[in-house]
Amino acid sequence: MERWCVLTGMVWAVTAGSLYSDDRIDSAVECRRTGAAIVEGAVGGKSRSAMIIDTGSPTCLVDRKWAEQELVGFATFQHKVKTISSTSMRTFFKDVPVSLSGKPVFPVECCAVDLSLVSSVVDRDVVVVGMPYLQNCVLEFSDSGGCQILSELPKLDADAVVVPMRIQRLRPEIEVALPVLGKQWVVLDTGNTGSMTLTAQRIGSLKRMGHLVDGKDVWAVDAQGELVKSNSYVLRRIRIAGIEFRNVQVDESHVDTIGLQLLHRFHMVLDFPAERIYLWHEGKKKVDSIAPNASGVAVGLKRKGHIQVFKIRENSPASELGLTPTDEITMIDGKKPASLGHWELQEILSQAGKTIPLTVLREGKELHMEMTLRHSIPFPPDWPPEKPEFNPEP
Repeated sequence: MERWCVLTGMVWAVTAGSLYSDDRIDSAVECRRTGAAIVEGAVGGKSRSAMIIDTGSPTCLVDRKWAEQELVGFATFQHKVKTISSTSMRTFFKDVPVSLSGKPVFPVECCAVDLSLVSSVVDRDVVVVGMPYLQNCVLEFSDSGGCQILSELPKLDADAVVVPMRIQRLRPEIEVALPVLGKQWVVLDTGNTGSMTLTAQRIGSLKRMGHLVDGKDVWAVDAQGELVKSNSYVLRRIRIAGIEFRNVQVDESHVDTIGLQLLHRFHMVLDFPAERIYLWHEGKKKVDSIAPNASGVAVGLKRKGHIQVFKIRENSPASELGLTPTDEITMIDGKKPASLGHWELQEILSQAGKTIPLTVLREGKELHMEMTLRHSIPFPPDWPPEKPEFNPEP
């Protein structure tokens, strides 16, 4: 199973406070706030669920405690599931009706797992919707935030680039050009809010050829809601649909994926029935990837507009400043978190060498601090000169 998000080094942003007065689920707002693909939907006839659209998951996931209360009466079965860190028996609920964004109800199997950590980061009770539901749909992702579930292709921009897709083991794959290795099929994983994951074998090959360097350890949530430690790296470059992304963050996994940290820069339509992807952008040919988090703090954004500190990396600017996992940040770099989106906040915390002011709420008291950001590794890396190579355009 794939993890769906990276916590340490990832930042969960929040949008304008006018929507905090009720519990509406607006996809554009939630996608911009969290960096995840979220729409409103219903599971088991229950309305108002926040649905995370995860094309990297071969099943649908519901919270175990929620399912025990709300899915009473649905038939169940036990099945052995392998995650990044363990293998265990899981309970599956059969023929559970699921609907997304008002689309017709579709019965799917749902795996019951502990999604409490994911829910605390997203600040909502969540359901993870995988490919069994999505394979007959069209998904549209706006580059300004928002995800739509469609029954047919929308009107396409004249500059849209058509990219082949293939469905393998209920997961969509897209071609990405890697240094020396050339075109490779990787899973297009909208449940991963990071840049990329690669297998240990692929990472070893790229390191030996001088195109990938060690990063830092990160904490990740896998597709079963488990918190696991992972290795992180920096890759010299990749190419997708004619755009070259440089200095790309890569996390080690058992499957090659590309995530929303890179894909959010595109306006993207995924046509699963036709196995095609449509991408368009502003015409740039080379783009620097978002730099790694230079603060050492993993945070989650509450819908009330505060940043909740979740985890602190040792020997980092955040640990040296004395931040704790119970702190809330109410101002950052002179800005209220409610005015920022996920990727904007991540860019603030990636500016190594800059000192940013923070207002921290701790046990009811406001504290004013300054944090000087720095990367845990040299960034961007001092890459050796490239040897002539054949690297076909995807």
